[in-house]
Amino acid sequence: MKTGNITHEELCKTIAFAAKLRGWKVAGFRTVRVQRKDGSIYFETPVREEGKGWPDLIMLQKEKPYRKLAVEIKVKKDTLKPEQREWLELFDKCGFESHVWREKDWIDGLVLEVLA
Repeated sequence: MKTGNITHEELCKTIAFAAKLRGWKVAGFRTVRVQRKDGSIYFETPVREEGKGWPDLIMLQKEKPYRKLAVEIKVKKDTLKPEQREWLELFDKCGFESHVWREKDWIDGLVLEVLA
């Protein structure tokens, strides 16, 4: 994995791949490109109901101790939006381990430590 200018998508894929190699079931939803009638383009993640702010990755460990993670991935200077913080807090209350991971957490080995 390159470092320094990693994209959100690249970091999500890298973490998901590492998790699957370590026995986790991983779900994530990627953004789609949408073109308006005026020709302008934007990206969004299609969600229903109250899905705005849903974590980037939900991971369930397939063998004991059957841990469950809700993970928000941030790159560069991105910060948590209020709806993302609300979801992560609710996942915590429901027994998930919630994390916000950045490229530094991958490089420093924190992500792999949590997934071990």
